[in-house]
Amino acid sequence: ISKELNDRANNPAPSDADRKKILDFAKKQEKLTNNDIEKLLGISDSTAQRYAQRLVESGDLKQHGKTGRNVYYTSK
Repeated sequence: ISKELNDRANNPAPSDADRKKILDFAKKQEKLTNNDIEKLLGISDSTAQRYAQRLVESGDLKQHGKTGRNVYYTSK
């Protein structure tokens, strides 16, 4: 299995319902953070980060900042 496929298998994308909740929230807010995703869906920090990364990769969100507390996302 290629590394990319293996990474995707171990880090699944959000369900369609969770994806919709995140994107709807992002459209209503100026900025979206990992903490927002955690609270919105009741998930762990690491899961929120994975979901955000998947949405960045799919082109649904744009990431601002590289790492740490200054990272936030906006709707595309």
